[in-house]
Amino acid sequence: MNFKQEKAKTKITFTINSDSLEYSMKDNRQDTYALIPLEDIENDKSIIDNEVQTAINKKAAPILGALTGITVFLYAKITDTVPYLAIPIVFICALTLRLLLKHYAIKYTVLNSKKQKIYILHDNSHDMILENIFYQRNKYLRDNFTLIDEKKPISDELNKFLWLKRLGAISEEEYETYKSKLNQ
Repeated sequence: MNFKQEKAKTKITFTINSDSLEYSMKDNRQDTYALIPLEDIENDKSIIDNEVQTAINKKAAPILGALTGITVFLYAKITDTVPYLAIPIVFICALTLRLLLKHYAIKYTVLNSKKQKIYILHDNSHDMILENIFYQRNKYLRDNFTLIDEKKPISDELNKFLWLKRLGAISEEEYETYKSKLNQ
C-alpha cells in the first residue's frame, strides 16, 4: 500500500509491505530513506511542529505587523485624514499572516521505531496512514509471533505475548489464553 504526502516543500512517501515499511522524507533540511521492519514500530507517538517553518512564521509576523503600522502611519501623515483607506491594507496583512501561520505551519505525528523516527504530516490522509501502518504491523505480528515455541523458556514466551499485548496485536483475553497454555 502506497501513500504520499506533500506540503510546503516537504514530501513524505510510505510503502507498507507485508513485513516492512519503506519510508522516505525530503524537505529543506534532509533527504532520508529507511526500510523499517514492522515489529520495530512502537505505539508511542507525539505531535511536533516543523521548527524551521515555525521560526520563519514567528519572524514574519512582527515584520508584517510593523509594515502595516508604518503604512497606516504614513498614510495618515500624508493625507492628514483618518486612515479609512488603510483598512484594506490591514485586512490584507491579517490574511497574509493567517496564511503564514495556518497554511504553511507543518505539524507531524512522530512514530518511534528502534532505528528511525517516522514523521506523518497532519493532512487529510494522516489518520488513514496511521491506521494502515498499525493494522499491517499488528497483522504481521499476529501471523509471525503468536506461535508458542516449546523449546524456549516459559518466561521468554510470556514476555513475547506481553509485548504483543502492549502493542495491541493481541487482546487481553488472547494474552490470558496464551498464558494459561504456557502454564500447563
